[in-house]
Amino acid sequence: MLHSFTTCFTFLYRKVKSLFNQKRTRPKNTFSSTLDFSSTSSFLHMKVTSQLKQVFKVIDTNGDGKLSTTELSKMLTCLGGYNKCMAAKEAESMVKVLDFNGDGFVDLDDFMVFMNNNEKEDERKDKDDYLMDAFLVFDTDNNGLISPKELQRVLLILGFDNCSVRECKLMIKGVDKNGDGFVDFEEFRSMMNT
Repeated sequence: MLHSFTTCFTFLYRKVKSLFNQKRTRPKNTFSSTLDFSSTSSFLHMKVTSQLKQVFKVIDTNGDGKLSTTELSKMLTCLGGYNKCMAAKEAESMVKVLDFNGDGFVDLDDFMVFMNNNEKEDERKDKDDYLMDAFLVFDTDNNGLISPKELQRVLLILGFDNCSVRECKLMIKGVDKNGDGFVDFEEFRSMMNT
């Protein structure tokens, strides 16, 4: 139901984020070269928040500080993939889910909560993708499990020549929560997050 909403706002958010992250060419002077604002996370958060407010203002065509079903419907129609009828139905669904105070509109606070939660979800998915890539290095037979022999093979490649299968079984036992003698992805993720 909210897939298109998430897609639209994710698109807008990523667009804003990429514009912000692009290197701006400025004339160098001693003041700008001695200060590195990009390393200050609170500055970045403040800047991204400011950019999200600008995105909100673009969607809020009448400037009342609230996104109506009409404004959301127009946005969906403009981004493509929706005719007016479908866009109107989807916009109504969006407002029902995101309208936390029940006034029939999505205000800036509702919008910011949604975008921040969406960003956290994107970060979690990116992290899971990296973890899955790492997991697949070990899971050479692609059965969803890391066996002691697969662990030993990777350790040998990494230069741990004295690592036996028995030692690998002990390593796996320390991570193996369900006691099956293997490490599945959930166990691997849990290990990597601690």
